[in-house]
Amino acid sequence: MGRYVVTRRTAVILFIVFLVVVVLIGLMCGLLTRGGSEPAGTSDPSGAGLWKTTRLPQTLSPVSYELMVRTDMTKFIFSGSVGILFECLEPTDLILIHANNLTVGEGQTTLKRDGGGTAPELLKEPWIYEENQFIVIELDGTLKKGDMYRLYIEFQGPLQEDLAGFYRMSYISAAGEKRFLASTVFEPTDARKAFPCFDEPAMKATFTITLEHEPKYHALANSAKSGDDEILSDGWIRATFKETVKMPTYLVCYVVSDFKAKYKTTASGVTFGVWAREDFINQTDYALEKGSAILDFFDNLFGMDVKYPMDKIDMIALTNFPAGAMENWGLITYQESALLYEEGVSSETQKQLVCGTVAHELVHQWFGNLITPKWWSYIWLNEGFATYLKYTAMVEVEPDWGMGSSVLRMMSFFIGDETFLKGLTYYLEANKYSNVDNSDLWLHLSTALEEHNISLGDDMDLATVMKTWMHQMGFPVIKVKRDYKGNGQITARVEQKRFLSDPTADTTTGHPDLGYLWYVPLTYTTSSSPDFVSPDSKWLRPEDEYVTIETPGRSTDWLLLNIDQRGIYRVNYDDQNWGLIKAQLESNHEAISTASRASLISDAFSLAEASEISQSQAFDMTTYLKEERDYVPWYAVDSALSNIERNLQRTGAFGNFKKYMRGQVTPMYEVLGWNNTGDHQTRLHQGLAPSMACRYNNDECIQASLHLYSQWMASPTNNIVHPDIQPTVYCSAIAAGGQDEWDFAFDVYRNPNTPLPVKDRLVQAMGCSQQPWILSTYLKYILGDAINKAKDEVDAIVAVAHNAVGLPIAWDFFRANWDFIRTRYGDSVFILKDMITGILSNLNTPFELESLERFMADNPDQGTGAEAFTEAVAVVKGNIRWIEQNYKDVDQWLQDAV
Repeated sequence: MGRYVVTRRTAVILFIVFLVVVVLIGLMCGLLTRGGSEPAGTSDPSGAGLWKTTRLPQTLSPVSYELMVRTDMTKFIFSGSVGILFECLEPTDLILIHANNLTVGEGQTTLKRDGGGTAPELLKEPWIYEENQFIVIELDGTLKKGDMYRLYIEFQGPLQEDLAGFYRMSYISAAGEKRFLASTVFEPTDARKAFPCFDEPAMKATFTITLEHEPKYHALANSAKSGDDEILSDGWIRATFKETVKMPTYLVCYVVSDFKAKYKTTASGVTFGVWAREDFINQTDYALEKGSAILDFFDNLFGMDVKYPMDKIDMIALTNFPAGAMENWGLITYQESALLYEEGVSSETQKQLVCGTVAHELVHQWFGNLITPKWWSYIWLNEGFATYLKYTAMVEVEPDWGMGSSVLRMMSFFIGDETFLKGLTYYLEANKYSNVDNSDLWLHLSTALEEHNISLGDDMDLATVMKTWMHQMGFPVIKVKRDYKGNGQITARVEQKRFLSDPTADTTTGHPDLGYLWYVPLTYTTSSSPDFVSPDSKWLRPEDEYVTIETPGRSTDWLLLNIDQRGIYRVNYDDQNWGLIKAQLESNHEAISTASRASLISDAFSLAEASEISQSQAFDMTTYLKEERDYVPWYAVDSALSNIERNLQRTGAFGNFKKYMRGQVTPMYEVLGWNNTGDHQTRLHQGLAPSMACRYNNDECIQASLHLYSQWMASPTNNIVHPDIQPTVYCSAIAAGGQDEWDFAFDVYRNPNTPLPVKDRLVQAMGCSQQPWILSTYLKYILGDAINKAKDEVDAIVAVAHNAVGLPIAWDFFRANWDFIRTRYGDSVFILKDMITGILSNLNTPFELESLERFMADNPDQGTGAEAFTEAVAVVKGNIRWIEQNYKDVDQWLQDAV
């Protein structure tokens, strides 16, 4: 890995930048906590009433599970037994164990003392405390501290299509046959829906799994099979698997399916398999090749003492899955679109998604699996490292992509740096098979810093610095005010405050001692001496009212902070400096690095949304775009304008907005055209350019889309539309067309022989129709079986809601069919949230807000969507406030611009 020459101070500051990025990304990606942050504990041996607390008491600790599950794919039920060996940590006469929607019959629970001797008898039959999902087992005596016991429970449960716990799904084969399979998804708290267990992340144990199934299926579990399958007397198959390594319940996984696999053996001797339905098995080659290489890469990166510990790893593409993927140890489950790739059919974006998702989940085999957070409040320790370390692996296996330049620059400082890697290795070695919190990471990174004689600065230590980022919501905005006195010196006063995209948000804090102030690692450069590789650096500390930047330069030079957006903070300059930056972009935009141009656009529109600058100032940063040819700034523009476009699309200013953006986009579109060739980033850009051109009504783009689509309609078996531009062509043609174009798309979608990537694009494109009756018909298909994947159902209704014509149709449909939606997806953490967010984020009038709040009041049982509804109210209020405060400014700027 290449090196950049940096000063020791800059390296230290960038080290902190990296940690801050990891923390905040992890917090954004992580799941919310369930229950309190501390175990219940008990000082009362009787344990009376402990089932009324949400957390397990610290009286028992599981050691091993022997789990047997019999899956009936005809009756759609499962049954089985679990034997749990546990240690008594404190005397108690109560056993609490999680179960949800499971039936435990009379006389099906027993308790024995391991190693002989007697155990207390059950005082009465176990009973369910449903509010906290506990099986309550009351005893006629006290379990002894230090003794080991075996708890045996038989259970039965329904095999539902609810995408939680152990659930079923189906698919239509290329031959038109409906087939079933079943899989688990347990994170965060759904293992208890599959078998009684101590369902908290700190309750690690080993698992020996036995699966019984009908002979036409095959079984997979976390570990490899311990021997040949056994044929039972009724013709069913029994598969027994080796004991797993020590792990929490949420990582347990098993699958019963008729899928096929392809295999490779890694350099470390691990059998690496990728599974898919038989019709798609040839789409597993890319994931198999890159996945096995990535596993080898991480094995070498983390060292001999923490190599991947099992002898096999499987990845499986499920036909219905609530998230992108799940990192179950040794058996990683995926949405099909996140694992399957076919050259010439899948797009370059899809290829990047597959590579990134596989890398992300493989990082989790160490960060999350080998070492596990003590509780969900520390989930960032999983997600932060998985989100960022995946880039190192992606560059290793796809070195020509040249992606993530700013991220990879940080990686070259830290992941490739002996100090950081040593600290990370200490962290893994010391805590393998254990549970961790923030302090464990700080301890081992600090040890590595000390060994290399690296100091963060006077009175600063890693834990203190990171506390300001861990214990406070959000991040700062840095205000830069220059004096413009000249004298060959640029002098700027730099101060911080909390950045609030909603200026009316509640600013109370649970940590008043921190005061929403951070240790901020500043990086900066100027036009007279631009340095985007090793920029100058400086600390801004919580106790500083402000710091002063002094650097050589003229009053006509621009000053730029947060170079290549390496830090997690926004930067707001005085008006004159904003003007100098704008002038530079218009005269020679390449004088500012590509990543910093993207950062400027992102900052400007975020600051405008927060009322820190005007919308006019933000739009001023886009006037140079006719000359912009790089992908990253255009990607930033597309992202930054998404909320504005959503809020303007039903207003009088939308015509001028599209006209202005059409003028900015057209030069880029004309250069790139429809030639889908070149390197990775060029192909991503060639997908974005027509997407924006057609969306902003470039007539040539729309006509080209109609022409390509009509050729496809004339020869359905010969799809000449390149995968990178299919989303644009399909949406544009269906929007400009009528019933024939839509019916063709729906017929192709329903054809079991249609490639999966094409189906994924069509399900969203069919929501682009401008005909209300077509959109209404489309949504009604969700209630039947014409669309039978949860992801497709969500994508369909959200696509309609993003369409100005379709928004009221989607909102009416959602309310009219809430009971169906709540029953179908109310237990899935991800699906219902995605649907609620995708629909309601488009509402932006007081009347629509009133209708939302009335709907919520009339339907208090919102399942896993409760939080999404609350967030949606805040988003709609923000949309209304944006229109009230900014519409006139934007409307006038656009009138002047066009």
